[in-house]
Amino acid sequence: MDSPSLLAPLLRRWRVLTVLVILAWAIAIAITLLSPRKFEAVASLATVNTRGTLGGNLGLAASVLGTQAQGGVQATPGFVVRLARLTGVLQAVAETPVVAGKRERVIDRLMEGRAHQAPAAARYRRMQDLVSANLDPQTGLVTLRVAHQDSALARLVVRRAIEEVSRTYVRAARAQASEIRAAQALRVDSAARQLRRAEEAYADFLRGNRVVAQFSDLFVEQQRLQRAVSVSSQVYQQAITDREAAVAKELDATPAVVVVDAPPAELPTQPRMLVLRVLVATVLALTLGALVVLVGHAFSLRVRRGERAALELVDALAAVPVVGLLFARLRLPPGAPTRVA
Repeated sequence: MDSPSLLAPLLRRWRVLTVLVILAWAIAIAITLLSPRKFEAVASLATVNTRGTLGGNLGLAASVLGTQAQGGVQATPGFVVRLARLTGVLQAVAETPVVAGKRERVIDRLMEGRAHQAPAAARYRRMQDLVSANLDPQTGLVTLRVAHQDSALARLVVRRAIEEVSRTYVRAARAQASEIRAAQALRVDSAARQLRRAEEAYADFLRGNRVVAQFSDLFVEQQRLQRAVSVSSQVYQQAITDREAAVAKELDATPAVVVVDAPPAELPTQPRMLVLRVLVATVLALTLGALVVLVGHAFSLRVRRGERAALELVDALAAVPVVGLLFARLRLPPGAPTRVA
């Protein structure tokens, strides 16, 4: 079919298309006006650079690469965004009492008292839909966003999410620092034994050689033993330094993030986007209406040509109550010629 053939049935059925568009507008406006207004709590966060550099080979490699080797996990913006989406973080936020001293939790308010009946996966999905965390790659700021019709609940969820992210980060950093401290303790013990052996070897040499002439074989051996003691002492001191840095990291309680922009006292409402919804409804209504009109036009042409398959379908539809009234006009008069499709 060419363009005029397609436009002709659409122009003849302009009333149908108009009714569909008006109906779509009414539905879009009704959904927009009847849906509850949601308040949006937004907080902008900046990550905190951790301290506690490690020395030794790790520090040497970092200096060669032009970076700073840090002990433990790092509070990078991407890591903070991942923390905000963890099941444990969202579950802790969901279990927070809405009012201090009361039994009602955040998840109870969200699921309208049906939280105890819902499975854990459903509660987690509900919290995922509520809390969103995004990263601005240009500034490195992390944005936590919560939208809900209860402004106090939205503000509470944002505050608790920030607290749980920091708490989870500190717990993970301390756990890793504990493992590093245990490994460094073994390193200190090994370095102490190595230093003790070097010192004993040097002491044995001095007891057996009271006088050592310069440039002799004994002088060369003495220099070698002194270097062994010096190197072992340096390794031991570095191991002590790294162990103390791991202990300091284990005791560190620096939060993962600081709040750059907290939610305001009066939360703004989310835009209803009525114009956008009406435009989308208009496009969908015109598309659906044009499809129905063109399909109906093509089907009526087949009926008028007397194709037997189309006529049998019309007769079957005409026998259906109510629906049959729409197809009764398409039935051919008795004795009209038909042909096989």
